[in-house]
Amino acid sequence: MDYKVEKTPHRVDVLWEGNTLKEEEIVLFLNRFSPYRRGEEETMEEYLENAPDFIPCNRASDGSFFLLSLSSILYLREKVTVNEEGSTKMRLHFGEEISLEVEQVQPLPHGRTRPLDILNTPSRFLSFLYGGRRLFTNRSRIRWADPL
Repeated sequence: MDYKVEKTPHRVDVLWEGNTLKEEEIVLFLNRFSPYRRGEEETMEEYLENAPDFIPCNRASDGSFFLLSLSSILYLREKVTVNEEGSTKMRLHFGEEISLEVEQVQPLPHGRTRPLDILNTPSRFLSFLYGGRRLFTNRSRIRWADPL
């Protein structure tokens, strides 16, 4: 018996520790269906929240396969521009050299829109808008944030 789970390639730009502070385009492999049985494809939020410590991916430049540690990722940015508006604006600092001005798009309970509420959610990755594209930041890699 040959058991294969079909996956959908999903291109993202990623910045991770040790990658000389530049984004690299990689290909992730998302499930064809949501793990929550909604009938849709798995979203990046679902993938990142349910992913193991190391994720399989390919470099878009040459197709080479490698395993990427989720804990080393500063952020992932989807390739598709989205037409949605964020709410709370803030500047996220990942260290002395990297900071991004983002808008919060992650759903929160009613009345919870302060930067403190956003950064203290239990999610491993937080969802923002940056340059019209969805950005998923590793919450543990954010060093400090400035409300704007």
